[in-house]
Amino acid sequence: MRKIKNQVKTTKTIRTVKITFALNADLCQQAENWLNSQWSQHDYTYKSLSELVRKSLQTYQDGEININPTERDKHAPKREISIRFFNTDLLNFYYSLPYSQRTGIIEESLRGYLEKLGRKDI
Repeated sequence: MRKIKNQVKTTKTIRTVKITFALNADLCQQAENWLNSQWSQHDYTYKSLSELVRKSLQTYQDGEININPTERDKHAPKREISIRFFNTDLLNFYYSLPYSQRTGIIEESLRGYLEKLGRKDI
């Protein structure tokens, strides 16, 4: 007699986490201007500001950029942005950062990453 096997398809669910924080408005504008200039050259490597922020944090995690979170202007105008974390390693890294310095670290990593990208363009 032949055995009948039940086939069960397993699907991986990717849980995303959305985090909202207030970043320096001038820095956000600078990043958006850079994105727009890339898009006008038909370079769609980064599709959004959120993707650019995630990549800058990943670059900081990998040790490719150095930051100094004490340099940030805490009294500058802020702009709220939301970012979805798809990568659990990056999300865990974000949660491992000191709570009171998370926004500063994200701002400085974005600033450093934009400087690094600017040096590449030259």
